[in-house]
Amino acid sequence: MAKKKTPKNKRPKATKPEAERAFSWYPGHMVKAKRELEANLKLADAVLVMLDARAPISTRHPELEQILDSRSCPFGLVLNKGDLAEADKTEAWGKHLRAEGFQVTRMNSVQGRGPGALSSLLEQVERAVNQRRERKGLLPREPRLMVCGLPNSGKSTLLNRLVGKNRFKAGKKPGLTRGAQWVKVAGRYHLLDTPGILYPRIEGETSLSILAAIGSVKRNVLPQETVTRTLLRLLHERARLAEFLPELSGQEWEAEPLSCLSEVWGYQSRSGEAEPAHRAFERLLNLLSDASKPITWEPPPLE
Repeated sequence: MAKKKTPKNKRPKATKPEAERAFSWYPGHMVKAKRELEANLKLADAVLVMLDARAPISTRHPELEQILDSRSCPFGLVLNKGDLAEADKTEAWGKHLRAEGFQVTRMNSVQGRGPGALSSLLEQVERAVNQRRERKGLLPREPRLMVCGLPNSGKSTLLNRLVGKNRFKAGKKPGLTRGAQWVKVAGRYHLLDTPGILYPRIEGETSLSILAAIGSVKRNVLPQETVTRTLLRLLHERARLAEFLPELSGQEWEAEPLSCLSEVWGYQSRSGEAEPAHRAFERLLNLLSDASKPITWEPPPLE
C-alpha cells in the first residue's frame, strides 16, 4: 500500500484556458466534513480515495492528498465507475498513475460482490499494518481504512458491496452521506465511510462543467448556460456531438445552447412546468450519464 511521494509538479493537472475563472462553492456541511476527515485520519491505517474514471483529474482532491502526505498515511486510488468511461482510456489512466508511484485499482463498485479488484490492495494494507505492529511488539489486528472522495464518487456503493447489504445511503445525488460510519468486512477489515468533500474552489469552467456532467455538484447551484456550452464544446472537440445529440446537426448552438436545445426538443413554457431551459439542462445531464455511451471527459496524458 505504501506509495512514494510524487512532486506536486508531476501530478496530472487539468489544462484550462487562462481566461477561465474559479468558482466558489463550499456548502457548510462540506466544511464540517473536512474537519471530521482530519479527525478520523487519526484512527485510520490507510485510505482508499475514490476517483471517477470519467474525470480522474477533476475528482482528485489535492488538499486531501497533501494532508495524507503530511501524516505519512498511505493511500490508494480507486478508479471507479469504469462502466461509464471509455475502457481504453481508463486502462491508460491506471498505467499513468502507477507510473507516478500510486497504488491504483480499477473497478465498478455497482457490479459484482465482495472486494473483487480491491482484494490485492486490501491484502497489501493488511500486511503493511501488521508488519508495523509487529515491529512495535504489538499483536496483529484488523486494519482500519477510510473510504473518501468527492460527492457521488461511489463511496457508499462500494461499502454496500463489501458489506453485502444496503447499509449506507447511496444514489445519484451528491451529498447523501452526512456522517461517518464504521463497518467490519469479512472479519478482516474495518472500513469508515465519510461524506464526500469537494474543492473549496473549482478551477475553471471546464472543471466545473465536467463535475456537473458526472454528478459531483448539485445542479441547482450551476450556471446552466455556461455548463451547457462547455459540455457541448467538449463533445464537439472529441467528435462525439453527433453521437450524443444528432438533433443539433446544422444548428447554431454556440451563442444560446439551452435555447437551441429547448427548441429542437420541443420544450415550451407551460403553466406548472419548469422553464424550457431548465428542462433542457436536466435532460442534457441525464443524457450524458447514459451507460450506453461511455465517455471519458479527461483523456489520459500522452505518454
